Amino acid sequence: MEFVDAENLAMELIRAQRQWVRVERIGQAADATPREVFGLVRAVVCGWWDRKEFWERGAIWGPRLERLTAATRRWCPDTAGWGVEQWRLLVRDVVMFPEIVAVAETLVNPRMQQLAAENGSGALVRGRGSGERFAAALGKQLGREWLVELEADDHGGPLASWARAVVREQGSPAGAPVRQGRLGRWWVHSAHRPVQIGMGLRRLADPLSAGSGAREGSGAAGAGEPAARRNTRAEVRGPWRAGQGRGLEQRHAQLFAEGLEQARLHVERFGHLAVAHAEGRVQEGFDLGRWLANRRAHAASLTMEQAEQPRCLDAWWNPPWPLDWQRAWHRARIHVHEQGPVHGGDNLMGLPCWLQRWLRHQITHYEQLHDGQQTLLAELGLTTSEVERFHAWPGRRRPTADGLAVARAYAARHGHLAVSQPLVVE
Repeated sequence: MEFVDAENLAMELIRAQRQWVRVERIGQAADATPREVFGLVRAVVCGWWDRKEFWERGAIWGPRLERLTAATRRWCPDTAGWGVEQWRLLVRDVVMFPEIVAVAETLVNPRMQQLAAENGSGALVRGRGSGERFAAALGKQLGREWLVELEADDHGGPLASWARAVVREQGSPAGAPVRQGRLGRWWVHSAHRPVQIGMGLRRLADPLSAGSGAREGSGAAGAGEPAARRNTRAEVRGPWRAGQGRGLEQRHAQLFAEGLEQARLHVERFGHLAVAHAEGRVQEGFDLGRWLANRRAHAASLTMEQAEQPRCLDAWWNPPWPLDWQRAWHRARIHVHEQGPVHGGDNLMGLPCWLQRWLRHQITHYEQLHDGQQTLLAELGLTTSEVERFHAWPGRRRPTADGLAVARAYAARHGHLAVSQPLVVE
């Protein structure tokens, strides 16, 4: 991932990383090393990546590919001669990683292994009973129910090889050691191993040199080769990182510093960071609303120092409640600063209609509010005691549902609602 700007896919990657911890735990309990599981599953998913039918039916990888390519291009211009195929290869492993983890979790599941083993031949083909059921279950797990049709035509693929190995192990005598190496279920045959990024880029740049890629670096490989050919292969590489291998990290830090400076200017002017999403409307060349929205969405990936900096500007820049509430509170605070604190004992008289409606809603749901919200309301003057005074006001209009409940109880007791004088019930 060192050459790919994957920030806009951060949450999906974080979830996949956490899911991979479960995969490791289950796999190790079954004597499968994480590296072996990952290698086999990566070969399976890379096989799908190379199939046109998968792209024609799938609707997830395409948008991911476009987002990652566009984000990376912002800090790294296209290398000379690069095209779509080079970018597809560069970001491939990042785009596929959530699916790799999902497939791995399925393959280490003992129930799914048993389902694959119930098929006598182990071939995942249509019309072969449990083999089809396994492929259908895998497709359902991935949200791609049509996967069974693709696997029906791939009798010799890595997934079918894995299924045949599962059948062999299930047929072994009880207590027999788990097979390793070429006969093990996690072995990846050389024909199924996906092309690595460096080799793939060399092939795309110079198809005639693909066969000698494995010998690159030896003296004999380049001894009689034209200098132009050697220079071409030497220049084929991923986007170059500036500095000592930390160009992308430094670029992210620079962008964060620029956004933080815009946030500081906004706080100096308005006193808060409860900025609405700009939806494309940029002020003074910088979309602060979008920047803050992205920081909130990826707050889990911020460093402690980065998370603390906006908090120093506005303690509630990323509140655990809706941002609309926070903006309404700031608007109410401006009124309180100009007119004085609100009081519950006067039935909120004299307040603007919009503020009355908002405060009544907060009072009605006061017990369900977050502690931080209650603290902020207290800064407006609406403390817990003021809320109690509001409910105790003699002329309080009760909610319709409460009045109907009292009326229903009165009618059940007296048989009518012909109340001709003031009557207080409960």
